[in-house]
Amino acid sequence: MTPVDSLQPSGEPSVTVQIRGGLGNQLFMYAMARRLASSNNVPLFLETSDGFAKDFYKRSYGLDRFNISGSEVTGRGFTKVQRATSMGLNLLLPFSRRKRYYEASPEFDPRYLDLKIKRPIYVCGYWQDERYFSDIRQQLKSELTFKGSRQECSERLAQEMRRCEAVAVHLRLLHGVPAGSEKMLAGGKNLPEEYYTSAIAEIKKRVAAPKFYLFSDKREIPASFSALDMTRVASEGDDASYEDLWLMSQCRHYVIANSTFSWWGAWLGREVGSVVVSPSTSQWVPTAKLPEDWKAIEWSQSTQ
Repeated sequence: MTPVDSLQPSGEPSVTVQIRGGLGNQLFMYAMARRLASSNNVPLFLETSDGFAKDFYKRSYGLDRFNISGSEVTGRGFTKVQRATSMGLNLLLPFSRRKRYYEASPEFDPRYLDLKIKRPIYVCGYWQDERYFSDIRQQLKSELTFKGSRQECSERLAQEMRRCEAVAVHLRLLHGVPAGSEKMLAGGKNLPEEYYTSAIAEIKKRVAAPKFYLFSDKREIPASFSALDMTRVASEGDDASYEDLWLMSQCRHYVIANSTFSWWGAWLGREVGSVVVSPSTSQWVPTAKLPEDWKAIEWSQSTQ
């Protein structure tokens, strides 16, 4: 990889985006920056080092497995003081004249949709709102396809999903839940079992003859989920998460977790008539914006 600054010696207009976090977060960052670069017809650079330097979960850059646009570059390793100084100085400039753009809050900022790129700029944030990139959805669907070859069993399963009212159910167990556990943590962590009970009931009310497919980020799942009438999807190997994301997008309806991974599975796969059920945004960290046609479910924290 080449340092960011050396790629832009002439100061030609371009967009550089810091990539960090898990795969779902990385997809939000790419999508926002891709739309910004595309609408201005300028090069896109993906900064793949600074955001992972001190990652608590030891996550790494994963967008190189997709057919994306843009060149990978390394950053300059800004310290917290340098970052704070940069943010402060940029805030003193008019929005259109800044060189570095930091997401100030999770609230949607429409100024980015009309931003004219006249210099090299750097963007850093989560950008978890489809309005930053919804107008290039078809373009993103074609780019966010896995480069590698899919397993034969995945291809067969995808064909089965496309022949029925397939519902992808995503069980997120990031913080670890022992098999047989009856409850899961809420409050921005793992979801309570009643969320899934309510979400599945909502699907059954609105979808005739649904067939459920259970996805999870952990192989071991609570016994109560094993007993449900669902087809367990458990891709294996180094490409398991990419195959799972693709298989989720082959479904027609969705019960997603408070997970940007399943958010993207639903967003890439949904079509006219799709039903998408999600936990309320208060259960997301940071707060992801749900599309208006998705059904958000609330539940009582006092029952946990």
